[in-house]
Amino acid sequence: MPEQPAPAFTDALARRLVSAIALASGVGEAMVCGREGEAAVSSGDGDPRKAAALTRFLAQRAEAMTHDGDLRGMGRTVATSQLGEITLSGPAGDSLLIAMPECFALVSLQRGASASSVASSLRAIARRYQ
Repeated sequence: MPEQPAPAFTDALARRLVSAIALASGVGEAMVCGREGEAAVSSGDGDPRKAAALTRFLAQRAEAMTHDGDLRGMGRTVATSQLGEITLSGPAGDSLLIAMPECFALVSLQRGASASSVASSLRAIARRYQ
């Protein structure tokens, strides 16, 4: 049986995804946006458009490394790979950027939450919505 195409990324899909992600263990707040920054929806009080702009910027920079990274040293490791996730650490706590087929999710982690276990949960959620 042929594989079903991924659903078009819409505001409604973004709302369902962010609701599911916000309920995952270890998630503080969540924001979901399309790969071009469209349909940004947040589970928190922050400005989802601002978070979407940051998310898109980080994801584009990370994806650029996989295409034209310096092939000396570390660049060889990431060349021809695909962006899966980025863990961000800062004074306000840790966050996780997850690349999904049609969108990106930026998630703030609850104190003490494991980025790898939250990422695993988010991938399972993403599969349900593909």
